[in-house]
Amino acid sequence: MLSLIWEMFYMSIIVFAIGYGLHIVAFRRGLGDASHTINAKQLKKQAKKNKQKFKTGHSLLDNWLRFGGGYYGIIALIQLFFIELAQVRDFIANWPGLISFIDSLGIRTIIRFFIEQAMNVVSAFIWPTDYLQRYDVIQLAMLIGVTYFVYELARKAARYETSEIL
Repeated sequence: MLSLIWEMFYMSIIVFAIGYGLHIVAFRRGLGDASHTINAKQLKKQAKKNKQKFKTGHSLLDNWLRFGGGYYGIIALIQLFFIELAQVRDFIANWPGLISFIDSLGIRTIIRFFIEQAMNVVSAFIWPTDYLQRYDVIQLAMLIGVTYFVYELARKAARYETSEIL
């Protein structure tokens, strides 16, 4: 139970910070709808109707919208960050040395890198399965409930902040 409380605590802080920041950027770029939500499907549909590829010019915002935007997209983006961070940590811990690293570079390494990136995106996208391996359904519902509440606070704070500016 202590690990669940700790996870709710640090995930809430991360969700608020990233959610607030992404919503500020999105609202300032005029991406919010009348209810002050970011709907990735609607934005992509509008761009397709205009025969354009949807890009905001902000890589973090584009990645969030690629995951669908909203709460689910924030958690997926956070999970992708954690997955990538773990891989960097493992790479550093198992560093073979500069000569071995240079010798290992080649087409096989590049292909493996792209395959791992694709697998990381899929793993981040199906983030609830990772939590179901660690927590039961009730605990997962509590985690989602708390972090969703924090996400909504961040969205509303960003909406308030941008409405005061604009």
